[in-house]
Amino acid sequence: MSIDLYLLLETASGYALFVRDQYDELGNIDEGVVQTDSLKDFMSLVKLRAFLPFTSAEVALSNINAIVAGECTDELRDFLSMHLTTQSKKKKKAAAYKLGVADPKLGDSLNELGFQVTYSQSVRDMLRACRQHVAKMVKMDESDLDKARCGLGHAYSRNKMQFDPNRQDKPIINAIAILDGLDKNINTFAMRVREWYSWHFPEMAKIVTDNEVFAKLACLIRLKDDFDWDDRMSEVVEACGGDEETAKELEKACRTSMGQDIVEMDMANIEHFAKQVISLSEMRRNLTDYLHGKMDVVAPNLATLIGDTVGARLISHAGSLTNLAKYPASTVQILGAEKALFRALKTKGNTPKYGLIYNSSFIGKANQKNKGRISRYLANKCSLASRIDCFSDQPAGTTETCTVFGEKMRDQVEERLRYLTTEGVKPKRNVDVMREAMKEVEEIQENQKEAAATEEAPAEEEEEEEEEVVEKKKAKKEKKEKKAKKEKKRKHAEVEEEAEQEVEPEGEEAPKKKHKHKKSKKHSEDVCRGTGLLRSRAECHSKGLWHRSVHVWFYHPEKRAVLLQRRSFLKETNPGRWDVSVGGHVDSNDDVLESAGREVREELGFSIDPSALEEVGIVATEARGPGYTDRELKHVAIHPWRGRLENLHLDPSEVLEADWMPWAKVHRSLVRGDAEFVRFDRVYVDLLNHVLVQKGVEVKRSRIWLVKKNREAGSKRINNYRGFRKIHTGIYGQKVKTCFLVERGRCTRRMVIKQYSKATMARQRLPVYGKGGSVSLVSGTSLIEDEIRILEKLKEEKVPHVISLHEVLSSPSEDRIILAFECGGCQIMQYAYGRPFDYVATTSSQSRDAPSQSTPMVYDIDKSLAPQLLRQLLIGVARLHAVGVVHKDIKPDNILLRGDDWSWGLRDADEEEGRTRPSSGPIPNLALCDFNTAVLKDDPTDMEIYDALGTTAFSPPEVFFGKDPVTGGVCGKARDVWSVGVTFFTMLTGKLPWRPTGAEASPSSNLTLQLSILNDPQIKLPESVPRDAQDLLSDLLEKDPRHRITSADDALSHQFLA
Repeated sequence: MSIDLYLLLETASGYALFVRDQYDELGNIDEGVVQTDSLKDFMSLVKLRAFLPFTSAEVALSNINAIVAGECTDELRDFLSMHLTTQSKKKKKAAAYKLGVADPKLGDSLNELGFQVTYSQSVRDMLRACRQHVAKMVKMDESDLDKARCGLGHAYSRNKMQFDPNRQDKPIINAIAILDGLDKNINTFAMRVREWYSWHFPEMAKIVTDNEVFAKLACLIRLKDDFDWDDRMSEVVEACGGDEETAKELEKACRTSMGQDIVEMDMANIEHFAKQVISLSEMRRNLTDYLHGKMDVVAPNLATLIGDTVGARLISHAGSLTNLAKYPASTVQILGAEKALFRALKTKGNTPKYGLIYNSSFIGKANQKNKGRISRYLANKCSLASRIDCFSDQPAGTTETCTVFGEKMRDQVEERLRYLTTEGVKPKRNVDVMREAMKEVEEIQENQKEAAATEEAPAEEEEEEEEEVVEKKKAKKEKKEKKAKKEKKRKHAEVEEEAEQEVEPEGEEAPKKKHKHKKSKKHSEDVCRGTGLLRSRAECHSKGLWHRSVHVWFYHPEKRAVLLQRRSFLKETNPGRWDVSVGGHVDSNDDVLESAGREVREELGFSIDPSALEEVGIVATEARGPGYTDRELKHVAIHPWRGRLENLHLDPSEVLEADWMPWAKVHRSLVRGDAEFVRFDRVYVDLLNHVLVQKGVEVKRSRIWLVKKNREAGSKRINNYRGFRKIHTGIYGQKVKTCFLVERGRCTRRMVIKQYSKATMARQRLPVYGKGGSVSLVSGTSLIEDEIRILEKLKEEKVPHVISLHEVLSSPSEDRIILAFECGGCQIMQYAYGRPFDYVATTSSQSRDAPSQSTPMVYDIDKSLAPQLLRQLLIGVARLHAVGVVHKDIKPDNILLRGDDWSWGLRDADEEEGRTRPSSGPIPNLALCDFNTAVLKDDPTDMEIYDALGTTAFSPPEVFFGKDPVTGGVCGKARDVWSVGVTFFTMLTGKLPWRPTGAEASPSSNLTLQLSILNDPQIKLPESVPRDAQDLLSDLLEKDPRHRITSADDALSHQFLA
């Protein structure tokens, strides 16, 4: 069948429409047209039907953009309708023509408009010939056509460069380079400011560790002798980030400072230099936020997978995002380690396993043997993510869609890491994960299309709707006025009737039915008066009426922080202050939780399930201000949320900004009533703090509000703790006692408290050893804070067989600071004192007195319990090391045995009292305590320690004589496992494995004990000790660390404990 074939050609000057008569659509390629180069022969077959020139360069650019996107413009639609649709409308049948186009996307758009489109290979060949002769057929100069092409090409490229997110990687490269330079400069300048100002105020360098805070304080305090601490203490607290303890410590140090005096000229230069450090730090923060925003636009999937900084460094090293996307995964893996690679190839050594991606958190979490596997897997995912970001057609502005692949890949890497570490569930296949990601992307795209369709409603419909709304309002108003008139007439009639009834004699009765009806109606009005009325918020505030509101606090358990919103300056009350995460009024007849969900959507821009909110309670509050009295019944609820702040869509009229803040800081500010926070009642703050402490957001810190002693009964009480019994005294004077926790007037739980003296600890100056033999002195107060930080970490990680911190008690008026631990009854497991007390002082870092008759001494443990207690101890030590904690002082004195019977399964040293113990019974629960010498490492794979603090008798020989010659450190894991071995030895024998020959019971014999551990053989075990236990002890107490068991996991796999 022969039809007319129309050919649409898009040129830089306009649209050209050609026609080929009697075209056989069953044929393939028109050889005559394709092979001819003569214009005369070509025009005999193909003729120009019409030409539509572009009227301006802007019109040409808009049309070419639409053609590239596969869309039909209004000009093209009208042009084709004029020349193609007339004949088919008259005949009312299928059109006897075909429209040939070169782009299939444009063909689909034209098909939707009703044109009969084809784009076969023969059509493309004929269009190529049309493009060759178009200038002469349109009667246009070839040079003019070239100029039009050149101008349109420049305009299109300029437009493409402006809106293409892949071309915005150059600012990322510059930003990360500036960030690296700023880090070096800030560190250099800050160290110089510290050294310079420390000549005047040396104590501040030890108290303040943050460089920016140090610079701010230097500018604020200036000459320490002239600074007025009483009047300007609030400024110092603000410069310290709200830390009052640091401010008070600075004041105390300043009054007794040993620094030299400096003149005003020197101080002016120091101040000028410190301001440079502050401005550079502020610039670094702004640049970090700028980089984060750029990465969200250019490479959102790569940033979600590996982080903004590492992703930016990869792009910078590759030169552009396009170059990075073209790299194979093997190149991405070692990107940044080129020198090590070439050196390995030259020396024929092992090639590096990772380059810049080593800074990723995934590599740090993996153990040493799996670092190479994880780096290879992570490089694979980075390569895929960069290609999706670079070549995907999805608009980068839609963050929700773009980060889907990055989030899925991040979950894949985490699953792989768990699989390699614990050999758990096998990870999902990559094909299945990508299918899930594509489904999510398609759903988001459909939702966006639906939203766009609803927003693009015709203007006429909107006008009609507005007219209908106006008419309805008008009708409603008229109806309301009529109703008001009727009500007014009815009330007037009732008043007249009541007046007539008052005039009538008492004997006369009104009609019964009518009187009854009026009386019941009047009675119902009296009862309903004052209820069911709708009041506006402004009226409630101005008249002081009680109303309901809902407050939702979002908390992050891992960060130990709460989400706060800063109120907009457009708000009438408390503008610009930090407020609850989400808060709002509860409308009439609305459910409280439903109102909370509505407020979350309106203020923060995301949705939550209202039923998932956890209600805390209702607090009645009353606040007064200029022109208002606010009386509210606040429904308080909490909810865990771990989302990213960048995904929030804040309402500018309600919220200025939102940010995470540590709950400890927020709690202190709310209690003090700081001006930058909205004021809350103390009952409200205490209720919220109690709930968040239970959720693990913060270890409870309370003030010492009661110290009472009954001299007649000899009992003492501190807050809710009573019934104290001393069980131990530490090296720094801390006292360990057992007690009971009083709740609701009853002693409910047994507790253990450790009590420090603030004055004693503040006077202590303790050495802290660093890498390479460096030494610095810190106060004993920082030692307590480090211990609390470690205990909070252990409680957060739920480490087994470690004592759990319940709360910290402190008060400015009290000298003591008390740490309260949860423990169901306990007894210190003291190590072997032996029958003759001749080497007591050599076994500890402090001297001890012989136990008195009034304090029974547990000296030996039932050997049947030793394997179970050792297993518990090793499990606890293994988990300690997994979270990056080295105890450094494991010994029986630092082990608690918990249970209802404090010494169950233990033999008393004083057996003459005739007390007997059962031969078998429940195994005591062992708990490791006393973490005041422990160290928390940021990287659990680097457990090297550099000091010899601890008990000499329980320390391995390399602590004293075998440290690394370069770093000056020893393996912390090996040290703890050695201490466990010595503790196990004392469980079995009641003696220490090494004893200095002829040593006196004095602290000076520590050196002799060290030499004995290094050179003497250990005391032989009795024959009653099982053979497997002897083998385990020989492996644990091997003096050469290369042949010793140095891991708690390896010790647990021994056949004695299997």
